[in-house]
Amino acid sequence: MVRAGRKISSDADRIVVRTPSATTNMREHLTTEQAADYLGVSPSWLAQARGRGDGPPFYKLGRTVRYMRASLDAWSSARQVSSTAAASADSEERGTR
Repeated sequence: MVRAGRKISSDADRIVVRTPSATTNMREHLTTEQAADYLGVSPSWLAQARGRGDGPPFYKLGRTVRYMRASLDAWSSARQVSSTAAASADSEERGTR
């Protein structure tokens, strides 16, 4: 095959896309820093939310805190609101602001 004046072998034209299985994705443990980056918050906010008990679910593996990506997605989806008034009422119910 010829592209842009270069000959490319047929092997080079093959694109292999590997996607991890669903069980691999479900078991992916993220550090606090990775989870904070994934959610778009600071690691300190995540640590404070963990202490208050209103953050996403986490695991303690020894002294290490880990988050599963699926748990972060579920927690984030559960906090979705349609207006700022709804968000304010939800915060008051939880006792946070």
